[in-house]
Amino acid sequence: MQTLRVRDDHRVQDRPEDVAALRRALDEARAAGDSGEVPIGAVVVDASGTVIGVGRNEREATNDPTSHAEVVALRAAGAALGDWRLEGCTLAVTLEPCPMCAWSSARGTRTTVLPDPCGTCCATAV
Repeated sequence: MQTLRVRDDHRVQDRPEDVAALRRALDEARAAGDSGEVPIGAVVVDASGTVIGVGRNEREATNDPTSHAEVVALRAAGAALGDWRLEGCTLAVTLEPCPMCAWSSARGTRTTVLPDPCGTCCATAV
């Protein structure tokens, strides 16, 4: 059985790799907004800090209601690793994940979700 724990320290500024991931997610959010999508971006990095998945909202472009930034990034990360288990990976997202995206990032993985830059997103570890 999996449980989600809320990480309430919000000390992202202490980890340069977290800041870099969130900046990249913000770039993706801007690009989504520029293309007429809801401006949300997400980035998945592996344990070494290498970006393995990038996503932005694509619902309008793909006519797919599941094309949220987090899901797009998680799919890309799974493809890059050749495994759906994203053990030790970190998901940086610019807005608190919806229930679908939170569930997707938690299913069978050990993924940490970073808080968005405004601090409104809870950070969770499975």
